[in-house]
Amino acid sequence: MDEFKESKKPIQSGFFRLKNGKVITDYFMPVETGDWVYPALNRLTAAGIKFRLGVISVKELGSNISIGRYDLPKLVDTSTFCWANASYAFFLMVDGEDKDFTLSALGMEALDSKKTPKRLQEVTRIVQMNASGRMERLSYKMLTADDLNHLPELFFDGVIFIRKTFAVKACFNMPDGYEKRKMIALINKNKIGRLISRLTIEFGLVKGLAVVCDDDQLEADVVFHESALKKEVFTNDCKWMFTAFRHPHIHTAMWDMQSMFHNHTWLLTEERFGQDLNSIIVDMNQQVSEGKIPDWILYQEEHGHHEDGTPSMEYATTGWKKTYQRWQAAGMDIQSSSNILFMAYGSVINQMKAALRKKRWWVPMSNAMMATVTTREALELIGGYDFGNIPRNVIFYDERFGVVLPADRFTETADLHDTWDQDGDQAKFIRIKLWSSADPEEFRNTFVIPSDLEVPNTPEEAIDVCVVIRSPNGPGGYSIERYDAERMPFMRAAEDRIPVINLMDAPPAMATLLKDVKVGEIPSSANHSGKLMSKDNALSMIQAQTCNPGVGQYANAVMAWSAIFGPSYPTVMPAIGNDIVDSLQQTADLAAFSYIGDGVYSMEQLLMKKAAKDGIPVDKFVFQTRFSALMYETVPADLILEDGKFSKMNDAYRGTLGKIQDIVRVSSFEFRMNASTRNKVMEAIPDIKPNTAAWALQFWSKYNAMLERADAAYKQKTKTRNISRFAKAFAERERTETVSKIVEEMYSEITSYESGHPDKWAVALYRWIIDPVLTRTKYGRSDRIIFQNGYEGQDTIMDLLIEGIRQLDQG
Repeated sequence: MDEFKESKKPIQSGFFRLKNGKVITDYFMPVETGDWVYPALNRLTAAGIKFRLGVISVKELGSNISIGRYDLPKLVDTSTFCWANASYAFFLMVDGEDKDFTLSALGMEALDSKKTPKRLQEVTRIVQMNASGRMERLSYKMLTADDLNHLPELFFDGVIFIRKTFAVKACFNMPDGYEKRKMIALINKNKIGRLISRLTIEFGLVKGLAVVCDDDQLEADVVFHESALKKEVFTNDCKWMFTAFRHPHIHTAMWDMQSMFHNHTWLLTEERFGQDLNSIIVDMNQQVSEGKIPDWILYQEEHGHHEDGTPSMEYATTGWKKTYQRWQAAGMDIQSSSNILFMAYGSVINQMKAALRKKRWWVPMSNAMMATVTTREALELIGGYDFGNIPRNVIFYDERFGVVLPADRFTETADLHDTWDQDGDQAKFIRIKLWSSADPEEFRNTFVIPSDLEVPNTPEEAIDVCVVIRSPNGPGGYSIERYDAERMPFMRAAEDRIPVINLMDAPPAMATLLKDVKVGEIPSSANHSGKLMSKDNALSMIQAQTCNPGVGQYANAVMAWSAIFGPSYPTVMPAIGNDIVDSLQQTADLAAFSYIGDGVYSMEQLLMKKAAKDGIPVDKFVFQTRFSALMYETVPADLILEDGKFSKMNDAYRGTLGKIQDIVRVSSFEFRMNASTRNKVMEAIPDIKPNTAAWALQFWSKYNAMLERADAAYKQKTKTRNISRFAKAFAERERTETVSKIVEEMYSEITSYESGHPDKWAVALYRWIIDPVLTRTKYGRSDRIIFQNGYEGQDTIMDLLIEGIRQLDQG
């Protein structure tokens, strides 16, 4: 504890081993994380109030309780306030608040309600933008049906609008520096995009995906539909609190397991997977030879910051994209930096390996994109936007909002996608060519295609359309839309890989598939009072969450069913999928959790018995990755396992990963050997003096070793597989700080030489690094110390090198 108080950095306070061999690690850590803060908890810090917040995953808590290490009633009784969601349990202890069970010290209160576990994520929400003030000074407007011509609520659900000046003020509390300046500049230039935002007021919590508008577009600082107001959590000190962080609304669309299993017979087929997988290496090499990094690498979603998560703060490794953009903008070819190429290829390898560990694949999809969704009517009627002559019956992408959908199609397809909302929902948009060998009337009647869409009856006449698949999804969970070809930036665009699809091969709509399924109803043992939360409420909530089976087993069971029997549902299900997900992720109900767990187990048993009875082989890959451990114990003797198409796809995936690893070992250096910028420097400086070469060796050895030690320290701190998201976020931040200091030290050393001309020293360093003779290597040394980035906007050796090369060009 003394070490923690002095350093204010994560300190491992101890660990113990469970009976199953699993190691549980405890940490002390501070609340502050640089640009990212916990605004609710910082209210305590600002008031000079000492506190501790204990955080533990509900699975670990359950294990601790079972071995007698923790006494849950005692933990609850000694907490100022405590709660749990589907992932973590939290125990807040505030000095001077040892009597009442309350969040009053934070200026908040919570009601005992069904979705309170989800709403209490506000207490530990980590954000960049935050602001607060007196309620009487808050300008907001809540719209009702009367204000919006009594249009359906779904048109406006989940989207809120804020004025530009309000958004800028929310940046004022950020630490002074590059990130703050960048955020304000993006807002003022209308480039900020969407914000995951929360406004806690004395009436409740306003949650949604915010659109930042010019001030004159709105009647108040914050405007929202009444459906955005959630009443489980609210302020009790006559103040409001606003939090937000950026939500990138376009990503590379990936071959995720759920979408693939549910659509493997018609859209995401084995053949198409092979095309996308085999083209990865070709695409990478082709793009690099043209001096570019593929867009699907640049836009991969590796900075995900979800509802209850922490952001990626690993700028030391993810910031290479900014380095690449600056290097390319300066007119330099990327082949001249082995480090940029290594990071680009390495990011692909890391993602592919990480996916395998999670029993998934990481393959970018051709002619597709992933994006958030918003209705056109919400943007027009509340935000005051005008989309000119863009047809009203098409979907299109707008960099300010994501993909914009016609509200009537948004409403019509809600059941197809097992619900829609606009507070962060994302979907895959996949380009196809569509035809139909029979009358598609059934697809029109179930809204899979627009009612007025004319579908040709031959593949030669197939029309360009877009398949929309929400994430998450189920069998029959898709729709087909017209799109504006000039405004849909599909990634990995390849005309020869656009599938030509017969609509008759597509599965029926979700509602049709569920028509003959026997669906149960989730029971409840929770009697919510609607009053302020008590210790008894908290104890029940936490106890229930330690028994939460999670959505994974249900999702896997449905995926396995689709993989074996084609896109369809088990004949008996405990409840509709969306109800199961909502119950497990948003509530804390022991009876519901027990019922769902038993129901999903029955689904799994039904699956195996049917496959065995019907003599339908089960793919070994599906069996190994989608069947739960309990299923292994009850496998029918006559169940047939085979190396089916999914096993073959997995083998191909592993083979491609191996090839990329082999390429990365040498290709980044081989590319550099023939790169124009590298050769320009070699020709302009035929040789360097011995004392300069000695300096370069000493400089490179010193700082390269420092960077490697920083890497090793980070790996050591995060090697524990059960490390919490909070501890990992702090470890990432610490590594970034360490690397940034190394970058600063390198830059300061070169710019402090009495001889001056730091740009020439940078060129000399690069000249030594790229020379196989001087470095006594086959290709030269790694140029990481030159291209290593620190914090965004930080000066690096690369900046000096760019200036030095420009001086060479001028003679």
